[in-house]
Amino acid sequence: MEKGPTIVISIAVGRKKCDCCGFGICKISIDISLGERAKFALIEECEKAEIEFLERPRKFGDVLYVDSDVELPKEAAYALGYDSISILRGEYKMDYVRSVWGKTTVMVKMGNRVEKPTEKC
Repeated sequence: MEKGPTIVISIAVGRKKCDCCGFGICKISIDISLGERAKFALIEECEKAEIEFLERPRKFGDVLYVDSDVELPKEAAYALGYDSISILRGEYKMDYVRSVWGKTTVMVKMGNRVEKPTEKC
């Protein structure tokens, strides 16, 4: 079944004047997406990530093709602790046994580690 756009409203908890630490509202963002929802879990020591589809993709197959390197949005990379993360070009075998909608492990290139601010407020 085709679905319409998904709208996600994210609230960054923190105080703006304290570099987003403490308790308050630092930033609100809205994501309008036409894609499928998937879980992205970084495996830092292996420079890999696991992608698991959380709903039935509109198109699927036995191999997930990444034709050229794909960079994650800066906010997503930062949330994972890096200034940048790219999924590297390649062909990645899908596993439908461990996950009904599919799961695969992809190679990634991670940028510099980002230090999160310490609680000052």
